[in-house]
Amino acid sequence: MKKSTLCLLLALAGCQTPGQLTQDVDEQTATLTLPPAEATVCITRNLDRTASNAVTDRRPLGTNGQEIVARITGNVTTIYAVVHLHPAGTGSTAKLWIVPHLFRSPDAVARDMVDGC
Repeated sequence: MKKSTLCLLLALAGCQTPGQLTQDVDEQTATLTLPPAEATVCITRNLDRTASNAVTDRRPLGTNGQEIVARITGNVTTIYAVVHLHPAGTGSTAKLWIVPHLFRSPDAVARDMVDGC
């Protein structure tokens, strides 16, 4: 992908809401051992390690779920990932939407996000 195309994608992603991102980016799913509240803390901790300018917002999603929105701050704040967590047995199911990244695939970013969760 050309650098100019990536810059355009990131600029557009910065203007998107989490709902728009979930419609525009392919969904990935992961099964986690931790319940949603604990998985939220784990994923947030993993995201905080990715970059010094990464910021996460967490909020309830429905009655038992959680939503995490990850942003990169800078000249333009850009949403780069949205995670929805729902209870599944004693753990959780995570749905992840990750903006395509120049240096790493969304699959690799997703693995790092849910590592240990």
